[in-house]
Amino acid sequence: MSKVTGCIVNTAIFLILVLIIMMWADTFIDNSNEQVIVESSNVFKATHYAGELNGRPMAWKEMPYDPFDLTCAHSMYPFGTVLRVTNTENGRTVDVVVTDRHDYKTDLDLSFIAYTTLRDWDWNDSGHTPVTMEVLP
Repeated sequence: MSKVTGCIVNTAIFLILVLIIMMWADTFIDNSNEQVIVESSNVFKATHYAGELNGRPMAWKEMPYDPFDLTCAHSMYPFGTVLRVTNTENGRTVDVVVTDRHDYKTDLDLSFIAYTTLRDWDWNDSGHTPVTMEVLP
């Protein structure tokens, strides 16, 4: 098998897995609270990790980044902190663990699966989602 064919097969498998996980994750989303009102002073900007970071070590325990782990990067919370992140546009929530630091351009960088749990994936998506954060015990 040529390198190009192998790359195409790997990409197709990855996309199929993403779709399966997105359908699976959708069964755990609580859509009962569609109308959410949040004060703008408590709203932060969340993005998701770039795909090319898959497998690279993160700052906490140098564990490799996995787009299907519920993890995030934050500039100040200690590693291991569990955050409940809520999308202010639709009320969806996800609990994530701080495992990395980021470049301060956004308030929070989420793993791919955490981001798509908060927001339906759209190829035309701006990549930014308004969220609130709550530290869990």
